[in-house]
Amino acid sequence: MFSRSKPKLPEAITRCYQLKVIHNALGKRIRIPSSELAGLDIRREVMDLKDNGPHFFAPYRDVILKPRYDDSDDEIDDESDDKSDNKGDDKSDDQSNDKSDDQSNDKSDDKSDDKSDDKSNDKSNDESNDRSDDKSNDESDYYFNWDEIIGEKPFWNAHALAGYLSGYAGNCELPNEDVSPEGICYADWGDYGFGDLVDLTDGSQWQLKTAWYMLDETAPHIVAILISEMALTAEDGTPLFADPDDVPLFHGEIKTAICITRARLCTTSLHMNVNAPVLIFSSIGEHHVRVIEAYHDGHGLVMRVTRPFDMEKRNDALLLLLLRWMLGGASDKSTKLC
Repeated sequence: MFSRSKPKLPEAITRCYQLKVIHNALGKRIRIPSSELAGLDIRREVMDLKDNGPHFFAPYRDVILKPRYDDSDDEIDDESDDKSDNKGDDKSDDQSNDKSDDQSNDKSDDKSDDKSDDKSNDKSNDESNDRSDDKSNDESDYYFNWDEIIGEKPFWNAHALAGYLSGYAGNCELPNEDVSPEGICYADWGDYGFGDLVDLTDGSQWQLKTAWYMLDETAPHIVAILISEMALTAEDGTPLFADPDDVPLFHGEIKTAICITRARLCTTSLHMNVNAPVLIFSSIGEHHVRVIEAYHDGHGLVMRVTRPFDMEKRNDALLLLLLRWMLGGASDKSTKLC
């Protein structure tokens, strides 16, 4: 009598099941050191953003210009000047109609005196504007003071930094966008079916900030910004981890990678793929960012991790490097079963 073997499950479904097992095995662990990853079927690899970059994502290779925040400030100043001029004109008209001739003369004298005072102050105002313009172009401007952030510092610092990264990406300039468009598209992450990617438990908070999909709608890749409460330094600034290449993975980083990958592999329109890579820009309190590429290679979850980048001070060269990988899109590496 012949025994009938069970039909083999599609590879994508098999990987989804394996990822669910890993997710459940995490339990209540918050920080997972490298020594515990093998027992969870997670393989950690060192990654950088230069010679050993992400496998499934490519950098944006054309010109990227940093945001010009001073443009909006000039527009606001122009509007406020117009409003103050109109207000002054309306006020003088009303007063000339209501007051006696002597009062009108007094007003006109005062007005002429004000005009002469304004003229005498033109030079100082010009010098002040020049200083303001110089300040607006200073790399240290348009950043935040970490000490002034309200709330529990590790999480809300990470929250502020994640918002800054998202805004920097949204306001940067791509001069050659017509011929070299960015490789990602934005959508509310609630539309992806990822579930509630958030945990607001004190001491282990994390939350997905935003996510982008690829221009090629058959590509399963996702780029995401994550907020992680985990701090890398003590309150006195002492590093908590000796090796920057071996800082433990935060449970929110692993869970985000798993939930996004599983959701993408279960998406009907992406059925031709057996891999759904995720590129996570993990914002870590107090003021660090690291980049993680995560995917399932058929054996387990692979997490390729950069060392944390210190973002205490604004560094446009570093911000633009992060943006290159954020905006580039998918690489040529196949996500289909070979």
